[in-house]
Amino acid sequence: MPQLLMPGKIIYGKNSLDKIRPERREHTIIISDGGFLETRGFIHSIENRIKRVSARVTTIINGNVHELYRMAAENYFSDEADCIVAIGSGAVIDCGMLLAQESNAEFIAVPVSSACAMTDFENGRYFDYRKSPDCIILDTALMNCVNSGTIAYDGLACFAYAMDAMCESSNAIIQSLAFDSAAGILSNIVSAFRGNMDALEGLMYSMYIAVAAHRNTAGAETSLLTGISNFFGTFGYPKLSVCAVCIPSLIDYSSEMLTDVLCRMSRTLNISRSDDSNSFAAAKMLDEIRKIQASLSVPRSISGFSLSSDDYNSAKINSTLPVDLLDLCYYGSFKFVKL
Repeated sequence: MPQLLMPGKIIYGKNSLDKIRPERREHTIIISDGGFLETRGFIHSIENRIKRVSARVTTIINGNVHELYRMAAENYFSDEADCIVAIGSGAVIDCGMLLAQESNAEFIAVPVSSACAMTDFENGRYFDYRKSPDCIILDTALMNCVNSGTIAYDGLACFAYAMDAMCESSNAIIQSLAFDSAAGILSNIVSAFRGNMDALEGLMYSMYIAVAAHRNTAGAETSLLTGISNFFGTFGYPKLSVCAVCIPSLIDYSSEMLTDVLCRMSRTLNISRSDDSNSFAAAKMLDEIRKIQASLSVPRSISGFSLSSDDYNSAKINSTLPVDLLDLCYYGSFKFVKL
């Protein structure tokens, strides 16, 4: 029977961090990658709030998510915790998700931008441990502090998750969530990149809905997006960044299957005219996505990350992915709509 797995609580809006309150209160472990969360006092503020209700609070901060996982796991297994609070990047949220699955602890996620980075750990692949948190907190004060590069890459990656969900899921609710979140991301991302506060808020909410839709998409594990992110991830690039770069190429490659979706999105966002044919409206939408990517200073191909052609060609020989898709992602496309 179809089911949709969502957090028990979604707390959102300005100052929503004030409402953080674990249900299990013996020992809470807070994990984070630090940065502005530490320097601007967000982590300290969370510690103080949780200490009011939890008997013990342990905070672990490390910018390397794999080291963060090892440190938190050692702490958990030496002194069992009943609540994991993850605050930070998508990779930190992934880390908290894996820890919560292993420990069966309550899981509270506090993303600063994307709530997912599809991180594979030594102890668990993303698609083996992914689950919805018990509580998600979307505080716009955090999104207001991230840099423009994070907004660009995280936003486009979440757009990629939404498009992947539309390709791989036949569930009407997931399709609706994915479409609305994709449209919301495209509507807000450029203004958010330029610092508009209202757009940052709208982008943050749309990004989380995209993650939620993708997390409920069973076919995502074997999708082209996952295959591409895994392939280029072997060169050391974060999957989130690969998704942001490659999503126009993936849409281009799957354009026939996505014509109706792109056409509807084009008309929803007023990119095309009512008298445009479906195929032309879809082509204009893809062109608009490429323009948005360019305006965010995100390279249009993986070669923009300085991956050498020799290394790429050596690796693609052993890949089971379509060669024309790999080349499209590596070299980029030069196609534009003739208006």
